[in-house]
Amino acid sequence: MDFHGKDELSKYSDYDQYVPYRRISAFFGTLAVPLAYLIGREFKLSVQASVLLGAIMLCDSLLLSETRLVLTDSQLFFYIILSIYCALKLWNSKDRSFSRNFWTVATAVASGCAFCVKFTALATLGWIAFVTYLAVYTHRKPIGILRCFVAAAISAVVFSIPFYFHIALGKHSSDADWNIDLEHQQLLIGNANYNPRAVPPSFISHLIYLIKRMLEQNAASLGDHPYASFWYEWIVGKGALLSYSEHREDEDWHGHIFIVSNVFICYSILLAFFVFFPIAFTMLRGRVSFRLSARETHFLKTGFLLFLGWIANLLPYALVARTTYSYHYLPGQFYGMVMVCLIFDEVPHLFFSLFFSGEQLERILHKARAVVAILLFVGLFWNYFYYSCFSY
Repeated sequence: MDFHGKDELSKYSDYDQYVPYRRISAFFGTLAVPLAYLIGREFKLSVQASVLLGAIMLCDSLLLSETRLVLTDSQLFFYIILSIYCALKLWNSKDRSFSRNFWTVATAVASGCAFCVKFTALATLGWIAFVTYLAVYTHRKPIGILRCFVAAAISAVVFSIPFYFHIALGKHSSDADWNIDLEHQQLLIGNANYNPRAVPPSFISHLIYLIKRMLEQNAASLGDHPYASFWYEWIVGKGALLSYSEHREDEDWHGHIFIVSNVFICYSILLAFFVFFPIAFTMLRGRVSFRLSARETHFLKTGFLLFLGWIANLLPYALVARTTYSYHYLPGQFYGMVMVCLIFDEVPHLFFSLFFSGEQLERILHKARAVVAILLFVGLFWNYFYYSCFSY
């Protein structure tokens, strides 16, 4: 196992040096599958649609690749969708109940964890705050503004905790110490500028400095890269990123492992959005003559909010100049996955309810969804196995 193109990083001599780190990524990536099912149920999707959502997550080669690497993206993705799940539970809780208090804290903790892993979680956290403020899913009393501020404070504390230990325990220097200013180099044991009498700044000042340096480094990630890609490539399954390569010149053998999206999932997401908008606009136009049912209202607001979440996670990468890669699509792609399952659930109901009702409608819907589910599962698993050679 080595790092392709990284001469300064030597090969691991023992599996025990890196396998535990891979297990952490695999653990969080694995948990994302059942969590996706639970999120589907909280979105009021049927059991079949929620199982489909879990299967889509399971067969997403983009997530699979990230869970096999010693990176933080599987943790980021897990905490992002955990934040969504906790927020959905919060929105459906009763005011002044233990459940509302519990899910307030849970949402805040999950959000703080997500934001601590990577700042790219901000798009989803903003989406949660937007939906909370508008009380879109709160069928009872809306979440209070004071409660929102308390949740934000809890989230900020959770965000700060790992940095506290990082600052407290990170006393020694390394090869990357040139990346910080002289004032902070004086605090690192082993640095050429180390000064045992130097007075460290307060934790808040140190934290602000670290955040500032992270943002500066992120903004400086510019220039061409052979495996860089753009958002408009991700949504159609393009922009593969080489993660490992091995060459045996004497045998003329060359092996490569790529981080690549599941093309079937990508085009299913685009198709789902393409189907949703004509139906949604027609329903909005028809509301003047026909009152929308609670189910139809839920379909509309969920669909529009899923599109908003999808766009919110793509837009930063469309506007910034920094180098971007295919795995940046992971958070936004999840909203599209839910949209696929929403269309799977609601479009057959909207169509057949025009001709049938009652038990007859339920029987026909059950058969129609079964046929569509079989087709989706066949396409999903075939695509997964066909392109698995790029991920294994």
